[in-house]
Amino acid sequence: MTLKSLTLGAVVFLLSVSTQASEIRVTLFGQPCTLQGPTPEATLKAIHSVSPEQLYPTFEPGEKSVAAKSALDKLHAAQNVPSGLDVYKDQLGKRLDAQFAFLSGLEEAEKTKRSDALIGKTKIFLSESRQKSFETLARKLDGPLNSTQRGEVVQQLFSSFTESLPSDPEEEFHKAIHRMKVQYICSFEESGEESGD
Repeated sequence: MTLKSLTLGAVVFLLSVSTQASEIRVTLFGQPCTLQGPTPEATLKAIHSVSPEQLYPTFEPGEKSVAAKSALDKLHAAQNVPSGLDVYKDQLGKRLDAQFAFLSGLEEAEKTKRSDALIGKTKIFLSESRQKSFETLARKLDGPLNSTQRGEVVQQLFSSFTESLPSDPEEEFHKAIHRMKVQYICSFEESGEESGD
């Protein structure tokens, strides 16, 4: 056996080890799935930890800022996330920052019956053309409102601010993992009647 054949054998062995697929079991939408790809299990776990299913808080009236803050904290604490997900993480971080600013500002406005905190915290996330109409709408929280009227104003504020949010990066997540040759494999069970032939 020559040194050349030993070197070739080592290269073939290293290539087979480095491209070996790993997989982990995960849950998506309440269904058992696997996440698999040519990366170590720790990397797959890191990818799943920042997935939309794991991080996206709901953003609707009644939601508390703690959910957005928790998602932000998880995003910033994630380790071993491949650099291929950097654009997604950056976009998601901006979106979560905006959601947190809105929700925490709204909570403060509801406590104090003053809209200043909401306007101040959200200003950097609104385009100049939207700032005036949002501020006018938010100032309605300063006046006497019954619970129905307050609920309507809050709903309008959510709608207005949602239109200003940075775009949803979920598609970027899926494109990035596809480029890494990582994929979710799920077999969703349908509930209901079984059809027979």
